[in-house]
Amino acid sequence: MFLMLPYPFSQQETAKYYFLCLRRISGRITNMNEARETAAEYFKRSVKHQLKCYEKLIERLPFRDTDHVFELGCGTAEMSSRLATEIVPNGQVTACDPEESRVRFAMDKFSNIPNLRFIHATGSAALENKADLYDVIVSNAVLHWIEGGELEKTMVNMFNALKSGGIAAHNFNVGIPEAYRLLSSLEEGKLNEYLKIRYVMEEEKFASLCREVGFSILDAGKSEHATECETEEELLKLLDATSYGLFGWEKLFNDAKDKRLTVKFSQSDDGKVQHVATVATFILKKPT
Repeated sequence: MFLMLPYPFSQQETAKYYFLCLRRISGRITNMNEARETAAEYFKRSVKHQLKCYEKLIERLPFRDTDHVFELGCGTAEMSSRLATEIVPNGQVTACDPEESRVRFAMDKFSNIPNLRFIHATGSAALENKADLYDVIVSNAVLHWIEGGELEKTMVNMFNALKSGGIAAHNFNVGIPEAYRLLSSLEEGKLNEYLKIRYVMEEEKFASLCREVGFSILDAGKSEHATECETEEELLKLLDATSYGLFGWEKLFNDAKDKRLTVKFSQSDDGKVQHVATVATFILKKPT
């Protein structure tokens, strides 16, 4: 395994994604140890929840053990490592993420996997000027973090980077999950702040974009995905971890309780606190 870092970002991409890496609590990540702690915290709090939905997508894809797979937005690379060791052991996995701390964390954790390589870059940048290289491109809970113009560029580069007959498969959230709506109601302007970073995806528009780029849509649908947590505190820490801590959901919630304001999250049948999101799944093919 090896790391390609740094990757040449445009000035705009650098500004945007390094802003995303900053934690509101400390104001700025000042050294690599702190950055790795940030990545480790993200991993601990989010990976078990996100993998459930991702596994269902991976199970539906016709992998060959020699495929070259590209993972867009690999995070701390839990799925990347499984792809490399279990799904394409005789192939290659290239995993990309725009946050350096996550890439470094993944590189350290999975340094013993020879057919896994990492790129520190946005998906669009990592796929740019690549032609007929990958058999499969996958992502989970990533595309709704990419704004419209950049998403179009990403999909064009993705199409070009796939081999003829190659498959692209994606899970992404549509609409605004209930928990974010509830929390945003506690502070005026919080929802607008959130929507500057997290874009509202619509499956119909995404389907049109895919066709315009040249993809055939093999399958598309959406489902409700419930993330269950034992306590409200656990849920809030998860929401903070998966949004880089930028919105301070946990602090906002606790401040509201001090002011005798309440938010009631939905609950599962067994009484656990739920974060419910509508997830769209698209399986695409580059025509032969």
